[in-house]
Amino acid sequence: MDNREIISRLKEIISMSRVEKTYYRGREYLYLFNPITSGVSPIDPNHLSLIADLIGRKIDGIGEFDYILTYEAMGIHIATLIAERFGKPFIIARKKRYTSDMIEVKRRRENLYIPEDVTESKIIIVDSIISTGETIVNTFKALASHGVEVKGIYSFINRIDQGGSRNIYIETGIKPYSIVEVIVKPGDVVVSNINL
Repeated sequence: MDNREIISRLKEIISMSRVEKTYYRGREYLYLFNPITSGVSPIDPNHLSLIADLIGRKIDGIGEFDYILTYEAMGIHIATLIAERFGKPFIIARKKRYTSDMIEVKRRRENLYIPEDVTESKIIIVDSIISTGETIVNTFKALASHGVEVKGIYSFINRIDQGGSRNIYIETGIKPYSIVEVIVKPGDVVVSNINL
């Protein structure tokens, strides 16, 4: 598949998005619904394979890593395919503490918990979307105190209107790779850039 066809398919995936106004942390927020990022409609396996392949191409050049870290719930499907491609285990940051020895990631609403298996390891972070970047920044900080080196951060969509990718870079020194950069407006999603 050539780049023109890839770009066309990515735009098709983004065209399946819808935007709804909601309230988040006491303010109005435009929520992006897309099959890949929110799971409110069926996920086409061909779309998922394309996304995992494009992210996998970028991961190819980073060197050795031990684990893939993703978030409950909408990063799991991408991380599964990435784990299979690289033959690496993946770990899920959960919304519930299942054992007392999990690493706690502080967040404003609800904390996340990561199995301590990642201690003293090299990981990559894979998620479906970057919005404010708060979760990834807080994950990076929590894991750094456990000797974890984050080798790269990857996502399908980057909401550049929320500034998360920039915040992640400022706070961690790692420039996240996102396939599609979008600006979310009332009732519309505008593709700003596609990174192949």
